[in-house]
Amino acid sequence: MKNIFGLILISVIFFSFSLVSATINLGGCTETDEGLDYFTKGDCIAPDGDEYIDECYSDTKVQEYSCISIYHDGNYDCAPTRHTCDEGCLDGECISECVPDWYSPGWSGCIDGFEKTTYTDKNFCGTDEGKPLENRPCEGECVENWTCENWLECSEGIQKRNCEDTNNCFSAENRPETERDCSIPSDEESGEDNSEIVCVEDWSCTSWSSCINDWKGRDCEDSSSCNTFKDKPYETKSCSVNIGKERVFLYENTFGDIVLESDENRATIELDVTTESEKIFVEGLFGKKELIYSPSDAVLNIKKIDNISNMELKEDNEGKIIYEVTGTKKAMLFFIFPIKADVVEKIDMETGKVISRTKPWWHIFALGI
Repeated sequence: MKNIFGLILISVIFFSFSLVSATINLGGCTETDEGLDYFTKGDCIAPDGDEYIDECYSDTKVQEYSCISIYHDGNYDCAPTRHTCDEGCLDGECISECVPDWYSPGWSGCIDGFEKTTYTDKNFCGTDEGKPLENRPCEGECVENWTCENWLECSEGIQKRNCEDTNNCFSAENRPETERDCSIPSDEESGEDNSEIVCVEDWSCTSWSSCINDWKGRDCEDSSSCNTFKDKPYETKSCSVNIGKERVFLYENTFGDIVLESDENRATIELDVTTESEKIFVEGLFGKKELIYSPSDAVLNIKKIDNISNMELKEDNEGKIIYEVTGTKKAMLFFIFPIKADVVEKIDMETGKVISRTKPWWHIFALGI
């Protein structure tokens, strides 16, 4: 018995020492994953107490926070570094090469002509690659049951779609059509339903005009004459403007909205906007204010969103000008099942700080939100 307690004590001491040795403290800046470790999720606590947690900037990039002396003066602070992960990013760290180990408790009895089972990955790789089928026909005849996706856009006169047999009969005898001719019919052809014929837009634009009142324009024309505007380029944008030291520009999209774009990040502006002396001003309930944080700044400060679906620069109910960022966050429901949660974060335009975060009600049962 004494030997068992001794082994437990040694294990606890070793584990505690591992935790301590993995923590770095530089001038009051602390991080838990020994610097730039892209394969380990950690957090960084700045000298002022603010905490920054490693996160997935996208499905393929991790945003790693580490203690860096930005001005090489011996003063350290938490700063982000973005790294492209070869195997993708999940829950704030690059995914190591993972080989699924699929396990099934066995097949059920025959129900409605099928046997069923459930496969789980013992290694929790977070992928369905190589996952075996979870239902199969019982002995006897299998009836095909095909479902098809929508037709893709017309390409070189051909439209395609994917169709799947949900009964997995391993037969294509009754498979629906997966390719069809989508060329525009001649005037002589009539009496045929062409409602699904797709016209592919082909836009070309003139050069940008010179600046007039801080804006410049161009004309764009669809040579296919589709009379649709899904892929139409924008025809007006601002002349050179800055937010801090970052070069940005404004443009009007096909819906008539003013959009602010910086470093491939963009936000729709729901306020009156003007440009003066290469600066941007927005006007809300409490008057006109200079825009000092760009969409890229807002993206750097969000903490609980992996993939951004929408960003708006707007005024909240209290008259405060904010960036409202909507997107999804990867999580593990009940610490087992991979899932994506809808999250909304609001960033104060004047401070750049996150002032509120809206999560689904079930986030208390999930890891990573």
